[in-house]
Amino acid sequence: MYGSILIKKISLLRALFSIIYRADIKRKNTYSLCSFQKSGRTWVRYFLANYINIYYGLNIAIDMHTVYDVVPAYDYKLLNKTLQLIEKFDSDIPLVLSSHTVYKKHLYSKTPIIFVVRSVYDIMGSYYYHKKKHRSEFNGDISTFIRSNGYGMVHFVNYINSWSKYLASSVALIVSYEDMHFDTKNTFSKIISFLNIPMDENLLILAIEKSTFTNMQKSEVNSGIPGHSYNLDDVNARRMRSGVVGDYINHLSSDDIEYIRNYCVANFTENSKKIYKDSRITL
Repeated sequence: MYGSILIKKISLLRALFSIIYRADIKRKNTYSLCSFQKSGRTWVRYFLANYINIYYGLNIAIDMHTVYDVVPAYDYKLLNKTLQLIEKFDSDIPLVLSSHTVYKKHLYSKTPIIFVVRSVYDIMGSYYYHKKKHRSEFNGDISTFIRSNGYGMVHFVNYINSWSKYLASSVALIVSYEDMHFDTKNTFSKIISFLNIPMDENLLILAIEKSTFTNMQKSEVNSGIPGHSYNLDDVNARRMRSGVVGDYINHLSSDDIEYIRNYCVANFTENSKKIYKDSRITL
């Protein structure tokens, strides 16, 4: 199992390297959208797809499939489709490339970064179901999962530590899942401004409305996620599973919560701790 996962990661990194250095995307308005899994990156992506679609008049019905046409993953086929849209409609449309990989200088030093963070407790609760139900890669309970070397806290802390030093000295916008929930309009307006897209408050509100958790979940239930095979009737298997801030309390034991807290305190770098402190997320 771990061998196949490693092969997939190596293939993705090769694709990332090739894409970043392709001549046709060496453009001033290319960005990267990055986060650890289950941090809210899909929400940002869905919102951006809706705003870009409306503002630039792409006339696309945004759903869990077409979102990849506007804000692509690091995938040749998907990227080429996005570049065709940019060429057809407006060369000023930002190219936002989305990824979950750890920081690699040769990949990410070329683009400004939107980095999404979230409470580690909510991440672990959601990440567990993602791997167990959505991806069918893990068969144990959640307590075993968060302590697993292949998943859980080891994976999460290594990821955040790999990014935090770079983010401290780079052109980056760090947004939190919690702010997206509780200060939605202001947070998404910062993202639009960071991408140098003209701000239209009415379009901002409309894009936010089109990108609610309910609408994203409805889209997923109707058509699934491209390249993913899972039981859409099982709520815990969906990518749009809960969306509730603080939902971890329903899934993690007090021992699990203490373990997560202690692991972060002991293993986060100072830069990683600062990201969470500045984002007002309690460890």
